[in-house]
Amino acid sequence: MPCPNCNERGCKACGDTGYFKLTDCPNAKYIDHETKELVRFAEWFKKGIPPVAGGSLDQSARFMEWCNEWWKWEELLRPRTKSMTDG
Repeated sequence: MPCPNCNERGCKACGDTGYFKLTDCPNAKYIDHETKELVRFAEWFKKGIPPVAGGSLDQSARFMEWCNEWWKWEELLRPRTKSMTDG
């Protein structure tokens, strides 16, 4: 998958290849509790249940930016893996 640190330009994290190879479950090794919680909130929001009562305008701008980025990555990864929040 494209390296999330350098956007395929090559960096220390990906060994200058531009690609990031997952060899372990990212849920267990790379993702902290706060990120897992954000993913859960983004999934709920996508289904119409926002973390803050109200609509899109009632959510923080940062949360909305994060959701949009997460949904882009989710679409990119969907053919290769199921959602982190599935089963």
